[in-house]
Amino acid sequence: MTATFSDIAAAIARACDIVIATHIRPDGDCLGSALALARHIERLGGKRVRIWNAEADTAKFHYLPGWEKIETPLDAGGDGRLRDYATTPTTADGADKRDIVASGVAASSESKESVPSRSRVVGGSRVVVFPDAPSGAESCDLAIALDTSTRKRLGKTWECIADVPTILNIDHHGDNSVDGTLNYIDPTAPATGQIIYEFFQETGVSIDPEMATCLFAAISTDTGSFQYRGTDKRTFLAAAALVEAGVDVAALSIAMYDSQSKRQFDLLRFALNETRFLCDDRFAYFALSLADATALGIQHDDTEGIVDRLRAVDSVVCAAFFEEQPDGCVRVSMRSKDLAVNVSQICHAFGGGGHPLAAGARARGPLAEIVEQFSQAICHAISQRNH
Repeated sequence: MTATFSDIAAAIARACDIVIATHIRPDGDCLGSALALARHIERLGGKRVRIWNAEADTAKFHYLPGWEKIETPLDAGGDGRLRDYATTPTTADGADKRDIVASGVAASSESKESVPSRSRVVGGSRVVVFPDAPSGAESCDLAIALDTSTRKRLGKTWECIADVPTILNIDHHGDNSVDGTLNYIDPTAPATGQIIYEFFQETGVSIDPEMATCLFAAISTDTGSFQYRGTDKRTFLAAAALVEAGVDVAALSIAMYDSQSKRQFDLLRFALNETRFLCDDRFAYFALSLADATALGIQHDDTEGIVDRLRAVDSVVCAAFFEEQPDGCVRVSMRSKDLAVNVSQICHAFGGGGHPLAAGARARGPLAEIVEQFSQAICHAISQRNH
């Protein structure tokens, strides 16, 4: 169902226990949007709200107020076993149905009918039991997927929220296929942070400095510091309002853009030396093998932003970064300068997706083979751009 901002507000108002789900390889947009929305929900009172990301290391986003609240949905063991926990139903004397209680009593035979494997029916209400959640098995009545174009992009988090009674899907990717209970998709928004800002504006939510900082970071990072296509008057008006609400632009910009480690600098130097050009220098790519990543001491997220450096060459129409993964897959990140070279369509053919000018995919196979397959597709798209 297509949702309005009023529908989103009503869904949040009805919920007692909320999980905000963010995508793997998190960025400033998904986490900034999630933190701002979570702070709003906390201020409503009487609700529990958590932010889940399937990857544990989010310390690089220390500049986002509240970043330390981000959790992983599964514990270190991650065995996915169900626990016999349920939500206490509301009683005649008003007992809080959000209290989590251990239960050794199975649901009645009537309540078991048509209930998914992770669900329990308690007191006539359907709740979801999460496997190995950070603070024990828990139940939830609303999950919010933010800035996520596919279920796969949520990683293990999707397995945990798949059976939540209401899934609210908020995103700005035009190829979004999450298909929640309620869906608010705005491809004209340059960032999900813009959507959350406009939701706050339309529903009369007061934006404090912490929320403003998170939303400004979300919009700034996803627009390439207000450079990418789709950045318009609407975006700058939102940014101006957020600055008025208390954003320290100088300090935030230094934290986001001018605080790379020496290790990241060494990787960039290596990448620039190893970059290859094809299609009369219109396509540039860098492929990072596991062996080279190990030799360089690369850590999680050190590679972010490299593909943008390749795109900066004046002759380059499309750039790609290929990163070999321990699980036998290759992570592909692509950027384009020309809508005629739609990298979202190229990535979609390999099981990925994104925006026309910025997209990605995970492809299984040897690094050299994946590079060859994508290179052929990209060079073909470049050759056809003027036809």
